[in-house]
Amino acid sequence: ELEGNLRRVIATSRFKKCNITLEFTKETLADLLSLNQRMITIDQIQKITANYYKTRVGDILSSKRDKKITLPGGIMADLTLMRYPGYENLPSKKKLDKVIKKTSRAELDNGIHVIVVQGKDGSLTIGDSHHYTHDTHYPFENETIDNLILKKFDQVLPIGKYKVIERWVGEYPSGKKDYLDHWLDKNICIANVTTGIGMSTGFAFAEDVISKLY
Repeated sequence: ELEGNLRRVIATSRFKKCNITLEFTKETLADLLSLNQRMITIDQIQKITANYYKTRVGDILSSKRDKKITLPGGIMADLTLMRYPGYENLPSKKKLDKVIKKTSRAELDNGIHVIVVQGKDGSLTIGDSHHYTHDTHYPFENETIDNLILKKFDQVLPIGKYKVIERWVGEYPSGKKDYLDHWLDKNICIANVTTGIGMSTGFAFAEDVISKLY
């Protein structure tokens, strides 16, 4: 997206035969800048989703669909921006934090952030929530938390009726830092994601470690 906007500015400057300045860039990207200043709503998300899949909002809200929805990739909702430090430098992050804290207090209190991925069979894996304890094991699921996750999922991706096939509760040790990167020598490294962001960042972390080995 950033590269596309840069090309847009360059192409416009060549067409108008003028220098690229701050004011010229603002004028060229005026529609984009005004879009970023507006509040993102569920209705906007639904319209953008419908437009992407070339369908109507009414079709994706309907309980009956003649065509299965195929996701282009994993989907992360706004609560995810609160969880991962990689988003901290986004210019709208602070404003978004304030909105989420007002509208999603229950989700934040239960460590919920919606991530959706699709399997080859078309099924969706929806998650998740995070609860951290020092030495207590809770083998049972909390239905209230699961319902909060599904409610948020319905807002982000309103696909209509669906059936929950199975639920999963996982456990893992959590450290003070996100990653363990301990080098025994220049050719041997003990590497592990030590918090609950492994599924989202593990491959990038592994790539970084391997690049140091070779």
